[in-house]
Amino acid sequence: FSYNDNDPVSEDSPAQHQVAGRVSVNLLSGTGSLEPGPLEADHKIFNLLNPNVSLPARPTTYWCSPFKFPVLQNEAHMIRFDPVVQEGHEGVVHHIVMYQ
Repeated sequence: FSYNDNDPVSEDSPAQHQVAGRVSVNLLSGTGSLEPGPLEADHKIFNLLNPNVSLPARPTTYWCSPFKFPVLQNEAHMIRFDPVVQEGHEGVVHHIVMYQ
């Protein structure tokens, strides 16, 4: 994260940040609703799911899974992705990284 307490003078000259750092955030915890809103009817939806995974008994496990996206006939843009996490395992999945 980074921020500056002062508003930019213009869109072309944002101020250099005064404070910067990093923090881990569990986006699947908390008491607020995380339910996404509905998509429009013409949006394409597809799921990329890992097979049944048994996690080893250690504090951290990194799991890399390559997926092939379906072939689309027209140029498309990803506008959202939602994690599909088995109920009861929400605290295990703490981040998802996507690469092209």
